[in-house]
Amino acid sequence: MDKNIFEEKVLECLNKYCFSEQSPSPGAKLKVGAAVSGGADSVSLLISLSNILTARGITLYVITVNHYIRKDEETCGDVKYVENLCNQLKNQNKLVEFHLVELDRGQVFNLARERALGIEEAARFLRYQAFDNFIQAMDLDFLCLAHNKNDNYETLLMRFLQGASCQGLRGISTLRNKYLRPLLNISRAEIEAYLKSLNISYRSDSTNFDTDYLRNKIRLELIPFLNKKFPSWQKGLENDSLWASEDFEIIEERLSALKKDLLISGDSASYDLASFNQLSQGLKKRLLLYMANQISDYPRIPAAFLQEVCKSLEKVQTDSSFSKYYKDLEVQIKNHRLFVKKFVKSETDLVFFAIIEESGEYNFPFGSLRVEKKGDFYEFEFLAREKVICSVKELPVCVRNLQLDDQVICKNGSYKKVSAIFSDWHVKEEEKPYIPLIQKLTSAGQDIICLPGGIFGYENWFVKD
Repeated sequence: MDKNIFEEKVLECLNKYCFSEQSPSPGAKLKVGAAVSGGADSVSLLISLSNILTARGITLYVITVNHYIRKDEETCGDVKYVENLCNQLKNQNKLVEFHLVELDRGQVFNLARERALGIEEAARFLRYQAFDNFIQAMDLDFLCLAHNKNDNYETLLMRFLQGASCQGLRGISTLRNKYLRPLLNISRAEIEAYLKSLNISYRSDSTNFDTDYLRNKIRLELIPFLNKKFPSWQKGLENDSLWASEDFEIIEERLSALKKDLLISGDSASYDLASFNQLSQGLKKRLLLYMANQISDYPRIPAAFLQEVCKSLEKVQTDSSFSKYYKDLEVQIKNHRLFVKKFVKSETDLVFFAIIEESGEYNFPFGSLRVEKKGDFYEFEFLAREKVICSVKELPVCVRNLQLDDQVICKNGSYKKVSAIFSDWHVKEEEKPYIPLIQKLTSAGQDIICLPGGIFGYENWFVKD
């Protein structure tokens, strides 16, 4: 792609957000950063921004984050490449400053284990934490990220397959708070053509070719199929995204009125229970999500959890004892109000809740879980004191520990409480919170299909999926 055409597209975005009358800082006082990993997208961002900003006397502050989740020669090689490229640009009189943030070795894996997250999700959380700190430390007006048009298509497909709301189906935002994405209207092919025209190399992340990750599977398998069989699919996806954005605006207007009646204090948000119960199902879930977002670091609370809370609330009275947990969040009823608050665990309390959406390895308080696609089924290998293997027909499923009202189906079609099964197995009280269960999410009943008690030497309860 012609250098000037590419940079004109980047400049178009900067003119709209950075150089407009609404810009937070005028002229050379504008402070702009860029997150650069060494891949083609971020390298094209670095080169184009350095050219555009230097011409205006504006310094570009570059941040690179070393996660230490790949081999040192690969991840440290990426860092060295970005540092050298910044130095080359400085030697060409470009106004560029390089900054490196190195996470502690094992930090990503420890967070994944503590919060029952996937490795990529944990890495993303810590990366954005580093970005937030960088924005504050450098007093940036904008931090530019290298998401492009292809990334947006992948995100929309991924969210559609995961069952996202209209909020998620809007796609990636060009501007969110101080995060700006100047490449969002530029394709991956245009990025590679731009770098080729400048004879500039870039780094490749080996994990980008691992189809155990949903995004990679969409990029490497689904999109080539769509390109071959449905050549106009991108336009349809863009139209869906536009409709979703407009629908979301309508919902936000209604939600804004409800937010006025919220009480937020410290690590707690509450709403009148009677008023909550009068809302439509969609507004209930969105209000719950908003309440959770005010007191937690979990912007994407699983829809299955929100639905479970709403369904359970329909059965309780205003003076009932009610608690539902997601990670360190508790949903509770008290004094005729619905509370979402941070759950402070005692030494004997244990709660885990994770949505499994793809193959991979996961860490839990009981031990580990390995999920692998084998033929038409997914093999779940639980490992604690003993190993237990079971098969699941389709994802997503929820892996969590016992809740008081849990029931499992028997061979004769009746249901039995999980707590009663644990009593039959003579499970020790201190071990009950550690025994996981698999809950099906792809059916209306969301039945429990597996109790792998064998990981602690007890029996197993498998329901044919």
